[in-house]
Amino acid sequence: MRVLHVPFGYFPDPVAGTEQYVAGLAREQQALGIDPVVAAPAAADAEYAHEGVSVHRYAVSATLTLEELWAAGDPGAAHRFGAILDRVRPDVVHLHAYTSGVSLRCAVEARARGTPMVFTYHTPATCPRGTLLRWGRIPCDGLLLDHRCGACMMSAHGVPAPLARLIERPVRMAGRQLDQRHGGVWTGIRMPALVSQRNRAVMEFLGQAARIVVLADWSRQVLERNGVAAERITLVRHGLLEPIPRLPRRPAGPPLRIGYFGRVDPIKGVHLLVEAMRLEPAVQARLLIYGIQQAGRGIGYEAALRKRAGDDPRIEFYPAIDHARLGDALAEIDIVAVPSLVFESGPLIALEAFAAGVPVAGSDLGGIRELVRDGENGLLLDRSVAAWRHALHRLTRDGALLAYLREHIAAPRLMRDAAVEMSAIYDAIRA
Repeated sequence: MRVLHVPFGYFPDPVAGTEQYVAGLAREQQALGIDPVVAAPAAADAEYAHEGVSVHRYAVSATLTLEELWAAGDPGAAHRFGAILDRVRPDVVHLHAYTSGVSLRCAVEARARGTPMVFTYHTPATCPRGTLLRWGRIPCDGLLLDHRCGACMMSAHGVPAPLARLIERPVRMAGRQLDQRHGGVWTGIRMPALVSQRNRAVMEFLGQAARIVVLADWSRQVLERNGVAAERITLVRHGLLEPIPRLPRRPAGPPLRIGYFGRVDPIKGVHLLVEAMRLEPAVQARLLIYGIQQAGRGIGYEAALRKRAGDDPRIEFYPAIDHARLGDALAEIDIVAVPSLVFESGPLIALEAFAAGVPVAGSDLGGIRELVRDGENGLLLDRSVAAWRHALHRLTRDGALLAYLREHIAAPRLMRDAAVEMSAIYDAIRA
């Protein structure tokens, strides 16, 4: 059986959790006798192999209309994706992204060839903001309502929330009459109408999938609220991508060593940790930030973090650590921090920490809430500086807490388990 996986991007480009997941799943599928192939958007067409897997990159268009960007997707990219389908001839197409380059048009290309499609909901793809945070702050139920989503996106473009609620409908109606105008204020005016188009397109995209895979229960709930039939949704939780050894730990005692491993991006909430440390100068703790640097806003965000950390010797910045050395780094850490401000479907670092016997302190939100049992194998915290300050005091003053949390960590499941479950899904939709 040949499966074509389609993530946001792929190696050797800078990648995030979805691409790491796809690479890990492909390795396990090869061991099960499945032939995985990857296709992913890129700046230019290319073909190569990565870790024994054939990779096909297809170019996205340099310019798109607002309707193409927000609704059906990039027609040129979809056409090139269709050509890959004709060359590869997969038995199953497995989409892991929803963007203008991995779009409704791409799903239609697979459907036109009679190839069954699976979609994995890695990120809040249904949400126009991509965060499931209403007004950028409040956890949302994920229900796609044009008036609410339109006002929320106007707020994202600088319109105060009370005003956005008031003017969303007339602006949406006016935006439909501005088909040829874009840029600057015109894009802002058209935003509610574009969001309405996107909401329809994403639901049509989901309708093309024979099965939708979710990695956490919160994702299932969002889809069901939007009318996706429960029998079309299957929960396949994350699995540990590669073994993490449980190495001898450093001797217990101060200072408390907190580790952050992941992307340096505002939505990841690293600033909460830095600010909490700065406001508690007497706390005997060290914060070690192993940051994955990606282009865009991450560069400026890291600079701001370093500036805020100032000359505090307890806050240390390191380059991203490769997997071969992750076990050694975790053996020196007392607790792993996952202060994400948005809904996560994993995160993978929590599984890696548990494999190494390290508890996790994370945001009481999304997939983190489903992995961490508060007070048993870690701590669940509000998304605030105050919550992290309290956690610092609790972890440094209660000498028995860390030992108790470590004792109650269970070994995480493996990506092999996820690959076996995914294989059963493929067999079912092909039948």
